[in-house]
Amino acid sequence: MKDNTEFKQIVNGKVEHIKQLPQGEYKELPIITLKTSHENTLIDTKSISVRYQLKNNTKEDIDLTDLSLGYYFTKDKVDSMTYAVDRFTFDNKFVTAKFEDIKKDSTKEDKGDKCFKVEFKKGTPKLKAGETVEVWCRILSKSDKAFSQKK
Repeated sequence: MKDNTEFKQIVNGKVEHIKQLPQGEYKELPIITLKTSHENTLIDTKSISVRYQLKNNTKEDIDLTDLSLGYYFTKDKVDSMTYAVDRFTFDNKFVTAKFEDIKKDSTKEDKGDKCFKVEFKKGTPKLKAGETVEVWCRILSKSDKAFSQKK
């Protein structure tokens, strides 16, 4: 299973570019320190746990609604999915997510590659200077089929 985190870097209040970080890696960025982890180690599982930790390294508040976090995975045999937000430091009600298809070639054929994109709703408190927040989510199979983590 390919695990990466998508990060839109914000400079002077504007989204500048996207960085991708391997799972579990700490990365010092000019604006935010991002740590990701994937908690489930079973080969076949009905849920994938994804955790993010964000730290504001600046002296200014950051608007989290400008940020999106992506977790890339292959759904394998799972035909129907949903998600749960288990924890957000401010309040779970501020977190939303969606599944996006990842098309790797010009055929536009769905090969099962997905991006689980976590975003923050309007009204989310700003991430204050030096402050750290955590977001814990789960991707859930809605059927009896499991995600395979053999890859």
